[in-house]
Amino acid sequence: MKKCKHCGIVIADPAYICPLCQCILSQEPDKLGLEDAEPAYPYADKRRKRIRFAMNIYIFAAVAAWVIILLINLFMHHQMWWTFLIGACMVYGYVTLWYSVQTSRSYKLKLSLQALLAFLLLLLLDFLTGFQGWSLAFVFPAFVAIYDLSVLILMVIDKHNWQSFILMQMLAVGLSLILFVLYFFGLFYWLYAAFGILIFTLIVFVGTLVVGGQRAREEVARRFHM
Repeated sequence: MKKCKHCGIVIADPAYICPLCQCILSQEPDKLGLEDAEPAYPYADKRRKRIRFAMNIYIFAAVAAWVIILLINLFMHHQMWWTFLIGACMVYGYVTLWYSVQTSRSYKLKLSLQALLAFLLLLLLDFLTGFQGWSLAFVFPAFVAIYDLSVLILMVIDKHNWQSFILMQMLAVGLSLILFVLYFFGLFYWLYAAFGILIFTLIVFVGTLVVGGQRAREEVARRFHM
């Protein structure tokens, strides 16, 4: 059993993240008198079994439906392989459902993964419709800008756990650099916009490291096992 130092609840489940505030649980030996702490968070093994059963049903139904629509696409209308777009939507739905019920997963990871998968769906749609390039020229820059802004807003909202957003900031910097790669290959046209997004991302990231001081640097070292 572990106790969340932020919420004060006892975790009976062998988890590493608090199911309420998503803070990482301490791995230190019990020195906090857990036997007297209330309330205790119940062991969730039965809930996990029900979730796995429901997800297995979803997988079976999705695969069966995809095979049927693949045959329809093949024999009735195969000028466009819309079957793959529907299959991608099914995968997106599975990931959405799975991560939505995972209390051990950070909402930061859920947000990042869902946003990335949504962009990949639009990229696939662009590819299946002849690849006009709008997914890279318009959707991806908007995705990067919104992701950068979302990270900043979440840091302000969750100011007591701001250091946990450093990894998301580093991801945002990497996404911003991809815009220059797209510009080099002629898939993105607004160089000043790319510089603006990159500068904003770097200001937030460097500002976090400078203002956060030792705590921010320790978070970076912990994330990369330095």
